[in-house]
Amino acid sequence: MTDQVFADGISRIQVVNGTVRIEFVSAVQGSDGTQTLERQARVVMSLRGFVDAYTTMQQTMAKLVESGAVQKSDEKAKPGKPNGAPPAAASPGGIRLPTGGAKRTARPK
Repeated sequence: MTDQVFADGISRIQVVNGTVRIEFVSAVQGSDGTQTLERQARVVMSLRGFVDAYTTMQQTMAKLVESGAVQKSDEKAKPGKPNGAPPAAASPGGIRLPTGGAKRTARPK
């Protein structure tokens, strides 16, 4: 194994000439206090490799749900709660992290 790359998420997935290109990003705090996403790495995979990785991620997600590390969100996102608070954040896949979970620590530079 060569380098380890930390990423907060994926900004783009493209299929180009039979390969899948995945761009990983990290949140970066600017000197003016604004936060932007900065590309950290691009992984280029064959279609077969992408399908295999997707299957592995689905299996891992099922284990995370089973262990309680993440929760499935059965509710559709609603435009607000009765008290005016915004709805709890959930990913498009209907998965959310439980509140009060593990704290994130800063990445060493």
